[in-house]
Amino acid sequence: MSENIEQTYVGRVGRELDVMMNVMLFCGASNVTVSEHSAEAMQAGKPWGCIMCKLLSTLVQKNHCELVLAGQPITTAAGIKAVVLISGVFAAIGFGIHEVINFIF
Repeated sequence: MSENIEQTYVGRVGRELDVMMNVMLFCGASNVTVSEHSAEAMQAGKPWGCIMCKLLSTLVQKNHCELVLAGQPITTAAGIKAVVLISGVFAAIGFGIHEVINFIF
């Protein structure tokens, strides 16, 4: 049986980084992840949501947005992929771990 990553310390930290990225890059709500925001946008027929969901389905987990909409917990493997993806996005926009920590605190 696979563990729900959001029940682990690393999973909770990853979720919060995901929420922060959603707020910073997509002007999203402060309690919503990129996946949740993208899934809702896809469901509403917004092109950016459809593109993000295809990207997430390719890089994180097959049918990721559909699983998010269905309320399925993220698996450890998908969570690790998502954290790596989030870290890569932050690095690409010039945020290292020190900048993220300084931004938060």
